[in-house]
Amino acid sequence: MSKHRQVFFFNSTRTVNEMLAVTFYFLLLSGVGCLHLEQVLIFSRHNIRVSFSNHIDEYTNKIFPKWSKEPGLLTEKGALLEGYMGEYLTKWVIENQLLPGTCPDTETVLVYANNTERTIATAKAFVDAAFPDCNINVNYEKDLKKYDLTFNYYIHNTTESYKRKVVEEIEEMLAKYKLTDAYEELDKIIDIKHSKKCEREGFCDLVHDKNIILYHIGEELELNGPLTIGNEVVDNFIMSYYDGRPLEEVAWGEITSPEQWKVLTKITAMDEQIRFNIPSAVKDTARPTIRYIRSIFTNENIKFALLVGHDVNLNLITNALGFNPFVLKEQYEPYPVGGKIIFQKWKDVAGDYYLKVEYVYLSWDQIRDGVKINFQNPPLRVTLGIKDCAIDKNGLCPWNDFMKLINKY
Repeated sequence: MSKHRQVFFFNSTRTVNEMLAVTFYFLLLSGVGCLHLEQVLIFSRHNIRVSFSNHIDEYTNKIFPKWSKEPGLLTEKGALLEGYMGEYLTKWVIENQLLPGTCPDTETVLVYANNTERTIATAKAFVDAAFPDCNINVNYEKDLKKYDLTFNYYIHNTTESYKRKVVEEIEEMLAKYKLTDAYEELDKIIDIKHSKKCEREGFCDLVHDKNIILYHIGEELELNGPLTIGNEVVDNFIMSYYDGRPLEEVAWGEITSPEQWKVLTKITAMDEQIRFNIPSAVKDTARPTIRYIRSIFTNENIKFALLVGHDVNLNLITNALGFNPFVLKEQYEPYPVGGKIIFQKWKDVAGDYYLKVEYVYLSWDQIRDGVKINFQNPPLRVTLGIKDCAIDKNGLCPWNDFMKLINKY
């Protein structure tokens, strides 16, 4: 195949080394210089938010630092980092000639967010930086009391027999996956035996107390017990660290090593895995999201799509579609804030289409430091593979194989 012509625009003040770095990085990012980029769909997690603090004061007699916003809202730093990513990724699609260097036709760009403040605000921050002074709207379900089915992670099967099967699988996972080291590390920090949770409900031992499954058909599946307690507290630590709080205000200064973070974040990862990656339910739960993704890929007018949801959505997509296991280097979270799974449709000179999927994200320290990303300080990326869409050395799989997969939904 002959090499597809790519055009790079440089500011005259850039040095030769900077221009070479830009050129090299764009080629590296795509890894497919002989193809033409036809369509991009980005599925993003919202950026840094205020931690959910409805109950965490019950889990310790220590005082948590206060936030300046209500629980769950996007922070100012979260909006800033999202703007950096929007500006950065738009340069990539412009350099690959998917979009023009001026305002794109509004019919070619779709931005759709879940109808929570943090997802809407994340999408707006991305758009404001990516398409300044352009008429690009952020779409979302306007009834904020109504959960958008596209991002809904409830189990849709409403039969009692299915509920029993789900509960059995959760019980099996809870018995299989032990978090003894993580619970012991967390209890050194919060000392739960002197908490209101211990006094009022008898949850006094994170290691040995049992998790209670709270599952009502048609509602979000929840747990009550060590896993939920740990998830809520560690989430507070993570968001506080990301948002740049002084280290003495993050877990009261008691997390002092990467090893502690690695152990503690096992709790948040496991909470999500157990509640939302239930073997018999993952495809049922992910179906509305995947169907919406399919509708974008079958719309030839849309060149660039950004969907902003939650870590749960990314988890469901990767598991329901059979993504191969992957690890995000320099991150403790499997689906970090602001991280993006980027589906790319490429076309070769013979007219054949291919899929490439990459996870583009900021490292643990990049989020904390808040330094603007650029071609000398780029985000990290991992090429993802799908079990039923085998990739070649460039991370490409046949587009038709991918469409066969999502058409099953």
